[in-house]
Amino acid sequence: VLSQLPKAQVVLSSSWRKDEALFLEATQRLEEHQVRISGTTATSGYETRVDEICAYLEASMARLSAASFVVLDDQAMDEEILRGRVVYTDPSVGLEEAVAARVLERFQSVPPSE
Repeated sequence: VLSQLPKAQVVLSSSWRKDEALFLEATQRLEEHQVRISGTTATSGYETRVDEICAYLEASMARLSAASFVVLDDQAMDEEILRGRVVYTDPSVGLEEAVAARVLERFQSVPPSE
C-alpha cells in the first residue's frame, strides 16, 4: 500500500508503541517495505486510543493541512475529525489486501484537511 503512496507517513498508535520489543518488530516490518515510522501518539493522559489519535491530529493540523490522512484501526471511531477517514481492520487478520485497497481509495478520495 505505502509503496503506492511515497509521501505517506506512519504514526503508530497501536499498543505496539508501548512495548519496546513490539515497537522494534513494527519498525523492522515496515522498513522491509522502505517505510519509516515518523511518530507515535501519546501513551498516557488520555482515556482511549481514539482520544490519543484525535489529540495527535489536533496538535498536527498545521502540518497536515496540505495533506490527507487516513486512520487504519480495529476500533470504532466516530469523532468529527475522523469522519470519512477511518478504514477498519479485523484485529485477528490485520492489514490484508482488501483493507489495503480501501486505504488507497480513501487517500485518493479524501480532500486535504482544512
